[in-house]
Amino acid sequence: MPVRPSPAVRRAATGEESPVARTRRARRISRALHERYPYAHCELDFETPLQLLVATVLSAQTTDVMVNTVTPTLFSRWPTAEALAAADRAEMEAVLKPTGFFRAKTNSVITLAQAVVERFGGEVPGGWRTSSPCPASGARRPTSCSATPSGCRGSPSTRTSGASSAGGA
Repeated sequence: MPVRPSPAVRRAATGEESPVARTRRARRISRALHERYPYAHCELDFETPLQLLVATVLSAQTTDVMVNTVTPTLFSRWPTAEALAAADRAEMEAVLKPTGFFRAKTNSVITLAQAVVERFGGEVPGGWRTSSPCPASGARRPTSCSATPSGCRGSPSTRTSGASSAGGA
């Protein structure tokens, strides 16, 4: 016999949840996560929202440690969205090769940078709702697009990679 979800869960799933109830539920979830993972933090090294967004794209199917080894070279050669958008594909592939799936990641980074330049003037917007058209950033995009260099650190909701070597957090 299948288990029926509670009325509150059914209302939330059908969109019947009020904004106040949704906010309260989000706060309860956030508190529970913080209690369970008090030391969770973003493992990706970055200085700007663009760097965090690109690092998040690169973190697919690899560890954050590996991403952190290639991003200094990547961002020293192409420090801005404009530079990333205009990057030589073969040169970027050589930099991203250690992360695996480097051709797809190169395409994703260039496409993402082009979208940031075209849609947002080269700056990653402050809220994830405005950045939803960003291609290639996937399910992790909401926390990455809205994070700031100081906002990501220590926040359990912005943990970016299940492949991290931090072990269980």
